[in-house]
Amino acid sequence: MLPSMNAAPTHGLPPHTPMPVARRLVQWARRHAALLFVGTGLVLAAWLPPPRGPSVRDGEVPDGYSKVGFELLAGFDTGEDPYGLPPESVAIPATVRALHGKRAFIKGFMLPLDGDDDGVTEFLLNAAQDMCFFGAPVRVNDFVHVKMAPGTRAVFSHLPIAVWGRLTVAEVRQDGRVVSLYLLDAEGSRTGT
Repeated sequence: MLPSMNAAPTHGLPPHTPMPVARRLVQWARRHAALLFVGTGLVLAAWLPPPRGPSVRDGEVPDGYSKVGFELLAGFDTGEDPYGLPPESVAIPATVRALHGKRAFIKGFMLPLDGDDDGVTEFLLNAAQDMCFFGAPVRVNDFVHVKMAPGTRAVFSHLPIAVWGRLTVAEVRQDGRVVSLYLLDAEGSRTGT
């Protein structure tokens, strides 16, 4: 005999047997997975230090360039809510402002903005891959806007990419809000390092 559609689920157990606690937790977690993910992300975003980005090996930095890491670029509070509007202004620390106009070597993950079949000409460089492809919110100091020199292309990859060139540190505004702090006019790149 088939059970009635109105009958209480038995979960494979005799009627009126409580469902095991572990099974109830798993079912609850499945129903609320998105909320758990977002809620956990909110808590972790508030407690975790800024991402450091891929490590730089000895001898990897070309002569005449200084290694610049995301621990410095993203290592200060911009006073913004990553889930809200961009800030109206950002107090950039002197240690970061001192990088303006310097020849910098930076490693991270690519989020392409422009390019063609020969490669990528413009992209955002982030410290962590989840900031590129999985929609994790970023602050204006969590990425570097990279423009390749005319005639050069970067190879698109999900692997870390190293770029080097002249770094500009300045507030870029759109509609009265700061949307970017860093621009790298890249002279070269290397993928998968």
